[in-house]
Amino acid sequence: MIYLLLKTLHLLSDFLFVAGVLINGACLMARPQGMGPVQLSLARRLNMRMTSPALFGVWVFGLALVFSGNWWPDGWLLAKMAIVLALSALHGMQTAAIKRLSQDPAAAISAPARHSFVLSLAALLLIVALVVLKPF
Repeated sequence: MIYLLLKTLHLLSDFLFVAGVLINGACLMARPQGMGPVQLSLARRLNMRMTSPALFGVWVFGLALVFSGNWWPDGWLLAKMAIVLALSALHGMQTAAIKRLSQDPAAAISAPARHSFVLSLAALLLIVALVVLKPF
C-alpha cells in the first residue's frame, strides 16, 4: 500500500513538473516575439507555486521509491537519475531566465534556457523509455 501511495505521489509530481517545465520552455522560446510583463509575471508565479514544489516532490517521492524497491544497482535507474538531474538544472536555468526577464525585459537569455522546451521534451522521452523498457 505504501508503495502505491509513493508511486502515485511521484507520478502526480512528475505530471505537474513536466507541465511547468514545458510551459516555461514555451514562454522562453516565445520571448523574442514579445512576451509582456503580465505573461512574465504569470510564468514566474506558476514556476514558484507549481513547478518548483513539484520538482521537490519528484525527488522526494522518487528517492523514497528507489529506497523502498532497492533499485540502486539498476543501470536504467542511474541513467534516469542523471537525466532528471540535468532536467533539474535546466529548470534552474529557466527560473533564472524568467526572473531576469521580469526585472529587465531586454535581458539576454542563455541558449539552454531559450531551447529548454525542446531539451525538456527530449529528456522526458528518454526518461519514459528508460522506465518502461528498462534496457539495462
